[in-house]
Amino acid sequence: MPGFWSWYAFSRRRAVPTSSPDVLNEKKVIAYYRELASTFIERTLKLDSSAFLSDFVSFLPEGARVFDMGCGSGRDLKWLKAQGFHAEGLERSPELAAFARSYSGCRVWEADFENWDFKDIKADGLLFSGSLVHLPEERVISVMERLGSLLTGHGRIYVSLKEGNGTYRDKNGRIFYLWEKEKAESLWGKVGRNILFFSSQKSGAGTDWLSWVLE
Repeated sequence: MPGFWSWYAFSRRRAVPTSSPDVLNEKKVIAYYRELASTFIERTLKLDSSAFLSDFVSFLPEGARVFDMGCGSGRDLKWLKAQGFHAEGLERSPELAAFARSYSGCRVWEADFENWDFKDIKADGLLFSGSLVHLPEERVISVMERLGSLLTGHGRIYVSLKEGNGTYRDKNGRIFYLWEKEKAESLWGKVGRNILFFSSQKSGAGTDWLSWVLE
């Protein structure tokens, strides 16, 4: 199955000017999660997954198959596995994928969930824990529409987004897209998803997050 470099070659072939903001942001994002993988791991590994995933898993059947899309360090995979779920992850950074595989003991595909061929894979749960923060609205819609087809009849989606308005660029050059509750919930309606649960939380770093469980 195609891995990170297959995705990268694909993205380079897209008929998009290489100077466009979206492509430039992709380059910054890819570079950060490869070159500063250890920094990202150190910053996120010890966060308590139960603080934001407990409500999500309460909607899942026992032993459910859950795909963590953009699993990063594998922190959430390890927690899901400890709760008795069959957890698998996708991570396009080779460095993060290798660490997540070792740390969680779960299967981790080195792949980009925007382009990966899932073939006949089905899942009871899809987890987007902060993994959509670098995507503009049209790409979030595309992801939700395409990957929603992976869910079983009673499948659930967890998604968390940074709260705010507009965008901001961090010191590493990455663009973060911010969301207001009403705007996001309008989008969930557009892609045919009902809201089962909503929460608003502040991270340990002081960042405001919005999260939903969708059906």
